[in-house]
Amino acid sequence: MVMKAESLSAQKRQTVSSFIRKLDLSATFSALDIRGLERVVDARELTARNKELIFRFLSHISPEVSERRLTFYTHKLRKLGTWLKKDFDAVTEQDLRCLLTFLSKGHACESGGVYSQGTLHGYKVTLKRFYRWLEGDNEEYPRKVKWIKSNGDTTRIHEPEQLLTFEEVVEMIRHARNPRDKAMISFLYESGARISEMLSMNIRHLEFTSTVVKATLPVSKTRPRVIPLVSCKRHLASWVNYHPLKDDPNAPLWSNLKRDGSVPLYAQTVGKILKVTAVNAGINKRVYPHLFRACSITHKQAAGWPEQAIKVFHGLSKDSKVMKHYSHLSYNNLEQIQKKMNGLPTENAAELNRSVKCPGCGKHNPLYVETCTCGLPTEMKVFPDRQVSLESEIEAKVEKKVQEFIESRQVYDRMMERFMNALLEKSKQTPELLKAIGEIRVGLQEKRTVIEASVGSHN
Repeated sequence: MVMKAESLSAQKRQTVSSFIRKLDLSATFSALDIRGLERVVDARELTARNKELIFRFLSHISPEVSERRLTFYTHKLRKLGTWLKKDFDAVTEQDLRCLLTFLSKGHACESGGVYSQGTLHGYKVTLKRFYRWLEGDNEEYPRKVKWIKSNGDTTRIHEPEQLLTFEEVVEMIRHARNPRDKAMISFLYESGARISEMLSMNIRHLEFTSTVVKATLPVSKTRPRVIPLVSCKRHLASWVNYHPLKDDPNAPLWSNLKRDGSVPLYAQTVGKILKVTAVNAGINKRVYPHLFRACSITHKQAAGWPEQAIKVFHGLSKDSKVMKHYSHLSYNNLEQIQKKMNGLPTENAAELNRSVKCPGCGKHNPLYVETCTCGLPTEMKVFPDRQVSLESEIEAKVEKKVQEFIESRQVYDRMMERFMNALLEKSKQTPELLKAIGEIRVGLQEKRTVIEASVGSHN
């Protein structure tokens, strides 16, 4: 008998709760924490002792760290315990040295490449924090981890060609499978929000006005904030209207479509959605949630946004030094800056803020919206290098229909001519019938003349 997903999930949560009670732990874990703890309980590669130590460690630090950090430690410790293949309290310094060498050479990397400095830094920090609790009375680092150097600047720096272009973002939006995914991609790009910030939102955190959407990011690595959004407004409105619990302001904004709308998406699920959408859009780049933050900041800087405005918008502190890691100016960006400084004409780099005017109602729509809210197609196609006016498109369609009509009329005329000739041969002995056929032929000829005159006026 196959169990339903809801029953299976409830059973796993019960298993986690039983495990916590068995260890006599007083900590309370959120739904997001439980998700990671389920994997710890289910991990066959983890020893029973390691599962117990992971739970006890998380219970100890839960009051002093954020939910996001707790999830971070849960994931890292599960991986470390799997690789070590022995109880944490039986691990030696030599075991840890071999493990870090193993990781630095990429032998454990599922993608077949090597781990970034940021990922390695995360494992080192986790080992030191865990063993400080396990063997250092939560005060000093024990000898087996004291040698590990986890300091240094580990922020990943992207090359310009690794970033998504505006056109590639548009292609992803166009290839998204449903209103939620379209809204999510456009939101990630325009807002540049961290994935944890985006997933903390409920429906009530969107306030629609006549011109913008006031989006509240209630949980942030730095500080909660409210940001104005324009380009993704329509996609957000479509998704909220499509949301299974659209009338519940406390429902998670980004919910699982396979449930009733009350179950939020997880970061891993968002990552999978973005990867699949990128493949469907023909994009041969590594696409993940945080990449949109780098693209958003870089494109805003190229569009001429002041640095402090970018920091406030994206939740960076005023004296933050990470801007240098998010500023990925390409040669084209530099060329436009040089031209602007020297008074030369420049191309419009502010693709993020560009819009197209509806030929019907006059409303301005984002470039990647092909149909206005009034129902008419927007005047131009999405990409500048493929711009075709609405008038030319309609003219081409009309010409095609006219040609199809002419061809069908010619076939009809030939058939009628054969029919009339056959009828004429058989009616030569009947003067009355012969006269009637002649009148019909004259009438058909007159109608043909009118039709041809009408068709000629369209050519």
